Amino acid sequence: MKTKADKIAAFNPNDIGDVNANIFGLPFTADEADLVILPVPWEVTVSYSAGTANGPEAIFDASFQVDLFDSYVEDAWKKGMFMLPVNNKIKTTSNKLRKRAKQYIDLYASGKNPDKNANMRKIRDEVNAGSVALNAWVKKHALKHI
Repeated sequence: MKTKADKIAAFNPNDIGDVNANIFGLPFTADEADLVILPVPWEVTVSYSAGTANGPEAIFDASFQVDLFDSYVEDAWKKGMFMLPVNNKIKTTSNKLRKRAKQYIDLYASGKNPDKNANMRKIRDEVNAGSVALNAWVKKHALKHI
């Protein structure tokens, strides 16, 4: 098994990114990386337009075309970067709760008052519970990699 030092010695940052590797085409594992990116595909309460839940995958896919040169930190890539896989359960929950939040927003925009509307209170409670669960998940996984 190659060490991080072996991977650094064998990696050419001027080549195109290896699509079989991790973010930016880098060869590092989560345990070797100084920076671990935790993707969170969540867009439950966006108010303008949906699509942000696809952001982590779009960033990952585009990363293979990014130049690794950094004028402020020489050979920054050698520190190691790794992006964890997108958690599909979070994305599914986001999609489900986004539909519920949109119902709430539409009711609110039509003049309904959550203090007087049991359906709005139910939706609000579902969305808030989902957000609390997401925050706990993020905290747990972030602490694991700190």
